[in-house]
Parts: sequence; structure tokens; C-alpha cells
Amino acid sequence: IPDRLLHVTFLDVGSADAILIQTPNGKHVLINGGPSVTTLSDELGRRLPAFNRKLDWLIVAATEEEDVAALPRVIERYPPDAVLWSGNREASFSSRVLNEYLSVSDIAVTNVEPEQGLELGQGATLRVLTSGPRGAILLLEWDNFRALLPVGMSFEALDELRAGAEIG
Repeated sequence: IPDRLLHVTFLDVGSADAILIQTPNGKHVLINGGPSVTTLSDELGRRLPAFNRKLDWLIVAATEEEDVAALPRVIERYPPDAVLWSGNREASFSSRVLNEYLSVSDIAVTNVEPEQGLELGQGATLRVLTSGPRGAILLLEWDNFRALLPVGMSFEALDELRAGAEIG
């Protein structure tokens, strides 16, 4: 049941990033997925409601193999309503497989643009600060809370953000 709070869970998926956000309205956003289908499925199974096994958004914020390897199989079980994609869709075998699955499943995919944002409800937003071939850097904000999610960090992105001066 939504508790009107923002929950950010850094999932323990091994060597990569996987972040689950539960919005104040009870929606679920998954950012990347990590290398292991079993581990990601277990982590999501513990956190998503038993009678609502879906994601409202999947954000592919980096396309390296270890960042997305679990996603093609896991989204069969936890399908997203929509996908926000940053980075090269041909960057790895798993990103190509994921892209093909999304296309065949007719799941809407939006390419990330800098400064693009998602309204998560109750004033919570997820904003794209930069996007490049390696992925995106995201900023999650709600009330007095801010979290920088440097999932697709690169030297070019660091330069673009003037080593953090652009974030404040």
C-alpha cells in the first residue's frame, strides 16, 4: 500500500547498479538490473506487491553487459509499462536482446534527452542530467531530498557537469 513516502532501494545484484524506486503514489521504477537473473528476480520479488508484479518504468541508464544482462529475462516476469533508454542500444549482447524484446513486446521506449524528467507523483521527480554513449546521470528529488545516481558516469559527463558545479 502506498505510504506517500519516497523509497529508494539499492539492490544487491553484485558488481553493477540496480536501483528500485517506489514513488509516493506507489509506482515502481527500476534503473538497470545487474548481471544475474536469479538475483534481480529475488530482489524484485521481495519488494514488489504480490498482486501487482509490474514496473511502471524501466530506465536503462547504462548499457554495459553487467548493467543489463539480467533485464531481458526478468522483464518477462516483471513487465514495464514504459522504458526510458540512455546509451547505445548496440553496446552489448544483452542490450541488443533487451531492445529486441521490447520491440517485439510492443513496450514503449523513449530515448533519453538531457534535462528530460519523469514526474513520479507528490512532487517527486527523476531528471536526466546528462546522457551519452555510456549512459545517463540521474537526479532524484523530493521535498528536501536529493540523490545523484551516476549510473552512466564518464569523463565526458563529468566535464559536461563541470565536475558537479552544474548540480549545485
